[in-house]
Amino acid sequence: MSTDGPGSVEEQLQRLEEEVRAEGTIDAWSHFAAVLADNGYPGPALEYLRTLWADAMAASALDEEETSSLVESLFLASSLARREDLDGYADLLLRRAAAVTTKPSLREAAQERLAAAAERRVAENTDRRLHELQWADLIEQRRLWSLGVEDYLRLTDLTLRVGATDELGSRLRSALAECVDGLREHPDAAPLLEYYAELLRVLGCAAELDEALRRLERVDPSSAVLAHLARAPLSDPASLSDRSMGVWRFLMSIAGSSDTSEAAAALHDFRVAVELSPLVRPLRVFYIYALWDAGERDAAREQVRLLESVADETHISHYNLAHVYRYTDQPSDALHHAELARRYATTDQDRADADDLIAEWRA
Repeated sequence: MSTDGPGSVEEQLQRLEEEVRAEGTIDAWSHFAAVLADNGYPGPALEYLRTLWADAMAASALDEEETSSLVESLFLASSLARREDLDGYADLLLRRAAAVTTKPSLREAAQERLAAAAERRVAENTDRRLHELQWADLIEQRRLWSLGVEDYLRLTDLTLRVGATDELGSRLRSALAECVDGLREHPDAAPLLEYYAELLRVLGCAAELDEALRRLERVDPSSAVLAHLARAPLSDPASLSDRSMGVWRFLMSIAGSSDTSEAAAALHDFRVAVELSPLVRPLRVFYIYALWDAGERDAAREQVRLLESVADETHISHYNLAHVYRYTDQPSDALHHAELARRYATTDQDRADADDLIAEWRA
């Protein structure tokens, strides 16, 4: 099955889905999920495969051929999840495959994939410890002598990822301070200026960002970071692609699952993603919703606090915080941020959106 033929990709996918729905077999749905993923829709593909599993488990006993097809669909879903860095969910699917199959060869294949994933995790944990040691070593080197541009870039990055505090806002400010120190020694280093500008944007430092962009334009007028930041809204430091949005929406949908193993896998993958990409605010918002839906109320509110610690004074930042506070049952904070969203609105539509929230929540 493919999307070759007349019409847009979406139209071809719709026709293909109709054909698959008419056929109705596990293999047909698995192929459709693979085509979806290949065309940039991994989130919906994972949702189809999850539904396939749920329907099979709810059905009467499957014959041997159907069971083998179901196991292959789990292998496919695991591979798709792994491709999107959803390792916890990928492992869960492999454990399901090993449990449901009656064929020793398929069970062995599932166990081999689980073992390979475990080996990768050991290596990743070793890498994190290595990063912590590298960070401490660079701190000591800076105390003893000057660092080069590459060392300052590495120190800034490690400070953001594995710095001395778990609090995101503090790590951001510490990383910014490392950039400032590096620019004192290397004022014309374009890579440092680019990192500095990106951090200023995340922290919402508009005046400082404008000055940094002017400096960067003088040093490297062809900088890709300069072009991106010059046209990107200050309030959207690291947006998610449509592809990624689909994946995280899928993961959020299973966080509140009655299947505790699914919920645990979803929260694990969210936590890892947020730790690896602390600057991506939309990802942290999804994580907050997932924690709340999973019943992890204190953890959700702590993530809200971390999100607010890096909020900037813009309409969209406060508008989003208003929704997050409302979702996590903190109505007074939600109203406060809706009012701030109204204060910082710069268009009639933004003001109207904030007014609608305020009117609804005061009622």
